[in-house]
Amino acid sequence: MSAASADSVNPSDGHSCPHNGLRKLCECSSARLLKDGQHVFHAGDAQLNLYKLAAGTIRLYKNLADGRRQVIGFLFAGDLIGLELQAQHLCSAQAIGSASLQSVPVATVRALACEEPGVLFELYANLSNEVAAAQDLALTIGRADPEERLARFVVALSRRNEQHGRDPRTLDLPMPRTDIADHLGLTMETVSRTLGKLAKQRLIKVSRRRSVQVLDMNGLKRLMKGLRRKRRGQGQ
Repeated sequence: MSAASADSVNPSDGHSCPHNGLRKLCECSSARLLKDGQHVFHAGDAQLNLYKLAAGTIRLYKNLADGRRQVIGFLFAGDLIGLELQAQHLCSAQAIGSASLQSVPVATVRALACEEPGVLFELYANLSNEVAAAQDLALTIGRADPEERLARFVVALSRRNEQHGRDPRTLDLPMPRTDIADHLGLTMETVSRTLGKLAKQRLIKVSRRRSVQVLDMNGLKRLMKGLRRKRRGQGQ
């Protein structure tokens, strides 16, 4: 359950739905406001609504049996929340800071999907994005070192900005370092240290105001593929 990106949303207006499919969903929606830390839903809750995030940031997470928390992904304005095929939610969705949502009953979504091919296509496209993001997360945690994981995380945020028409080189990081750590399978200390390493390599510039500026996108892409690590190994 990773971020499902509604690329058709105008980034300057989180409430607009230019594509016919999403527009019809928005016409049937009701507004919902969340405070910092408030949940959209918890894992195990019945899936009653589909949500579109109009403003703010949402973390998707799951508590593991051993007490640890796995942050599955982060959702931003324009993303769909709760796009699942199961009757119950598999993970929890929680606001990072204040957030506003548009909510549509699942029954309404299903009825529109049967009547309107545009709605069905939008849902399929978003679900496909979720599957791809889940596969990418599994690969990142399973095989990449800390620098590669952070590079992949930054590149993914940059691509998301570009898809939504925002600056791909200036990235907001509203989530705390602990969230990034639980997302990438690292410790908070490793996240902070690795961001510092990437900054020293002049790949990024870290701001105190929870933002990152990308200085060398090609370098980040090479790093996330493990190319720099291979070169260091070959030179030893």
